[in-house]
Amino acid sequence: MKKIIIIFTLIVIFINININVFCNDSYINNKLNKFIENDIESKYIIAYIDHNLVNIDDITIKESIIERIVDYNEVKLNFYQLEFDKMYKKNVRNMQTKQNLKSEINILNDVNTYNNICMHRFNFIDNKPDIVKSLKDIYLSGYKIVLKDNKFKLKVNQEILELKYKK
Repeated sequence: MKKIIIIFTLIVIFINININVFCNDSYINNKLNKFIENDIESKYIIAYIDHNLVNIDDITIKESIIERIVDYNEVKLNFYQLEFDKMYKKNVRNMQTKQNLKSEINILNDVNTYNNICMHRFNFIDNKPDIVKSLKDIYLSGYKIVLKDNKFKLKVNQEILELKYKK
């Protein structure tokens, strides 16, 4: 039993040392480059930097990371728009659901942090899990939805990144 406790303690100490080593600027920058080069969905990139970007001291690196994520999201905008359009055609069949979707989008557009998006409760469309999942994916990936010409259009949500990281 003592051996197990000693081994467990050593593992905890070792893990803490490694976490502190991996929070330097160059490590995070290299990790982000690998994410982008491998075409990983931006919601995973944003989740990663949400926990690690605050540890970067150099403002220019923070700004370049934000710019790269925005550029990445600009490239993927059409893909997410098509996915949203498919989900919309499949799940939104009446005016009540459309109004509920508009209400939920208005609320989500006012949310300005990644964690608040994760914790958001979908009160208007909670009985439509496909819509909830799609909206959450879109907003967690760094996009927001605006109503333009009576159609839902996606755009890159730069504000959520800038409010969080340009400190």
